[in-house]
Parts: sequence; structure tokens; C-alpha cells
Amino acid sequence: MKDETMRKIAGVLLGVLGVFSLVSGFSYVAVAARCLSDEFRRLYLLYAVIPLIFGLLLLFFAWAVLKNKGWAMIGGSVLSIILIVFESIGVINSFIELQSSFYEKYPQFKSELYMAMILDGFIVFLCIMTVVLLVFCVRKQRAGRIITGQQVYQQPITPRMAICPYCHSTFQITPTKKPFKVKCPSCGKESMLR
Repeated sequence: MKDETMRKIAGVLLGVLGVFSLVSGFSYVAVAARCLSDEFRRLYLLYAVIPLIFGLLLLFFAWAVLKNKGWAMIGGSVLSIILIVFESIGVINSFIELQSSFYEKYPQFKSELYMAMILDGFIVFLCIMTVVLLVFCVRKQRAGRIITGQQVYQQPITPRMAICPYCHSTFQITPTKKPFKVKCPSCGKESMLR
């Protein structure tokens, strides 16, 4: 896969990750709005704030990666790793809360919490994929394989004149590392240039 294509895929994955993180945050807001207990409402609003902030940051980093900003790949990787930790904690807490007596009394809230758990699990999976791609891109960039924002200046190769040792005619050659063989265009004999 080409380096540029891989970078674009990583940028799109960061954007998708940001959108899913925002959706996850809004799903926690929806669960919090329907909660009857103030304790659960505050807890779900806290769960909602983290994915909402991370979603906006991930969308910003996705834009920066697609614009080929070098710092965005490292920042997006770090942000994705932090999001993996937070979303994993959210999945574990949601699973523990499903076992509580509140959801036995009010089973209508279980489906919303299941949806939030599935979204969080999918976000963790996308984060892992994004981190792998971004780290791979950063390693290639540091190795000098991806040129970011600047063109490499190559010295123009100027042809030189050579004289055939057999027929003494002159002809043009493009210099490469010496010694190399040249063939005279007029007499057809080969000779070594040193």
C-alpha cells in the first residue's frame, strides 16, 4: 500500500472515530436524560463529556492528518490511545451497571445502555486500528519515505561529451558512477570510462 494512501486511510479512520465518539457521547446524554436517579444521571453525563470532547479533538486531528501535518499523526495516535483507555473503562462500568438492581426494576433502559456499550466497543476497535496505521505512518515518515510539504531538490543531470578512443568522434553521455561502459554511436565499439 502506498504511503500517501495509508496516511489518507488513517485520517479517514480518525474522522470516523471522532464521529462515533460523538455518537457515543450523545447516546450517554440520552441515557442520562431518561434516568430517574440523580446519581445515575450525573454518572452518565460524566460518561458523555469524555467522548464528546474526544470526538471533537479527533475530528480536528483527522483534518490535520488529511492536510499532511506531521504533528497530527503523533497527536492522533496519543489521543486514540487515551480514548482506548477511557472507552474500555466505560464498557467495563456499563457492564457492571447492567448487573445492578436499577436495571432489573427498569428494563427499558437496558437497550440504550447496550447500544452505548456496543458503540464503545466499536470505538475501541477503531482506535486500535487507527493507532496501528498512524504509528506505521510516523515510522515511515521518520525514515524519510514520506515527504511532507516540501519537494526534494535534485541536481539536474547534465550530459557530458566523450571522445571515442577508436574513431575519435565526440558524443554525449549522461554521467553515472564510474567506471562504466559506453558504446560509440558512429563506430559501434565499446570502451570503459574511468
